[in-house]
Amino acid sequence: MSTRRLSSLERAAADAGRARDAQVDAAERKTHGVVHTPPELARYVIECADEALVAAGFAAGLADPRVTVVDPACGPGAFLAATCARIEGRATRPAALVGMDRDASALAQARALLPEGVRLVRGDTLESLALADEVDVVVVVGNPPWAGRSESRTDLLDTLLEDFRRDAQGEPLRERKIGVLSDAYVRFVRWGAELVRRAPGGGVLGLVTNASYLDGPVHRGMRAALARWFRTLKVLDLGGSALVARRSGERDDNVFGVRPSVSVLIAAKGADETPAREVQIATRKGTRDEKLASLGEATFEAIAPSAVWKASRGGATSWPESFVALDALFPFHREGVQTNRDAVVIDGDRDALLARLQAFGLALDDPRLGAGVGARDHFDPERARRAVVEALRVDPEGTTWLKPIAYRPFDRRWLAALPALCHRPRPDLAEAVERSELSLVTVRKDRGTRAWNHVAIVDAIVDNCFLSSRSSCRTRAFPTHAPDGTENLSELGHAWAGEGGARALLLHAATWLCGEAYRTRFEALLAADYPRIPPPTPQSVALGETLAAAFLGPSGEVAAEVGHVGVSVTEAYRKARDEADAYVRAQLASLE
Repeated sequence: MSTRRLSSLERAAADAGRARDAQVDAAERKTHGVVHTPPELARYVIECADEALVAAGFAAGLADPRVTVVDPACGPGAFLAATCARIEGRATRPAALVGMDRDASALAQARALLPEGVRLVRGDTLESLALADEVDVVVVVGNPPWAGRSESRTDLLDTLLEDFRRDAQGEPLRERKIGVLSDAYVRFVRWGAELVRRAPGGGVLGLVTNASYLDGPVHRGMRAALARWFRTLKVLDLGGSALVARRSGERDDNVFGVRPSVSVLIAAKGADETPAREVQIATRKGTRDEKLASLGEATFEAIAPSAVWKASRGGATSWPESFVALDALFPFHREGVQTNRDAVVIDGDRDALLARLQAFGLALDDPRLGAGVGARDHFDPERARRAVVEALRVDPEGTTWLKPIAYRPFDRRWLAALPALCHRPRPDLAEAVERSELSLVTVRKDRGTRAWNHVAIVDAIVDNCFLSSRSSCRTRAFPTHAPDGTENLSELGHAWAGEGGARALLLHAATWLCGEAYRTRFEALLAADYPRIPPPTPQSVALGETLAAAFLGPSGEVAAEVGHVGVSVTEAYRKARDEADAYVRAQLASLE
């Protein structure tokens, strides 16, 4: 990678981006996802795209007359400026440089900076793929909007996104929530991929985006599609997520100052569609300045395209054949309660909670309610007040709508489970818990770098922050019974559980998940999807009984962690976990 200084054009584009940042207020920035690209990062993407073209046989790289360079969300023109700087002095020129954006003011800034021949187009990029009829070899580069939901909801993209909604075998994703596939960056990746696919000579896709697709379970269809379409795939994981838990003292700044992690995707293909045999992955950590200064120094490792696209964390890279995912054994499972106003609807004292809600129903000025009952998205205070008044009229003592909740490990409280007051009360989970003896709680994934320790046993509905406040590892409950009262077991689950039923299988699962040897060996796999376990034994079930008693017992005097929550535990709890680990360690040794 080049170490030359930024050109005057690159510096001018960076200055324009900073000026635009100062002009855009916070609300507009959030709505439109306006985030400007550091010039070092724009240059890195352009250099990678140039090198990918040379490797594909285009000796002049970005300056090849067959090449069209397109930035689908160009803003003031950082990537186009970097392209101009990259090809300066070369004997040939690309067929065209094209910048597209919805923002007229951003395009005006770009026009004032960029050379005369650069074509700038105002409009909704995602409405059309008309450019495909104009190009031979295309390079799509840029930094799409950082908006959770795209402003552009075109029929074209809705159709194209079907490819991302299917797994590697072409089967529809069996996911309850696939809304993340409507994020703006996902739509731009799909648009750019299609433009490159339709180009007769192929090309390169080089985008800076949210990194959630690298390991998101719902994004596995997206990863599979990109691996089918592109011959080479290279990902620089720049991290910086504010949503994950990190090891103490670890520095991992975000290069944009946004909450999600950041990545650079470079994907290249020729005229045919040859699938990738591997994905090249590298990770950068440190301060923002350190990351930007060392973009070209990253060391890449090859991983299988079928895996999550993350650098190795050590340990096993695949599960033993006999291990089965929890969701394949316990078909009913749900994320825990999300109140959005804990201070209003949760309390350790049942009488205090009831009194607080009586005050709310009477519209009293009660300082205990605080700002939690103010109007906001998804919450109408008057509608909530009417719901509380009606609940108090029907059941003044709250016997039917004040429920125990496993709020944090060894911290049991009371919850006002009224839908108008509680954002996501999870009524189906509440019904299942009412019919269940116990629930195993764990997480589907954990993108953080702290040790995986996400397991507990509870006998009440669980809060979604029970194990961690991080949105990347929300607590998920697997109760022994489904909402209709049937045992929460699949056909395989029934076969494994035998006469002991769902309770026995749940206790067995807890034994394995509590084993430190298990967590260490499968750390990378646990970060990506549901935990997997082998078939049960009488010993693992018995050890699980001891664990259940410890989890449901009192707190103690010994400092420990459950998930990302600091707790005080008893010696009995520590002993139960040590015994579980000894069993698991011996079982894993027998597999070797």
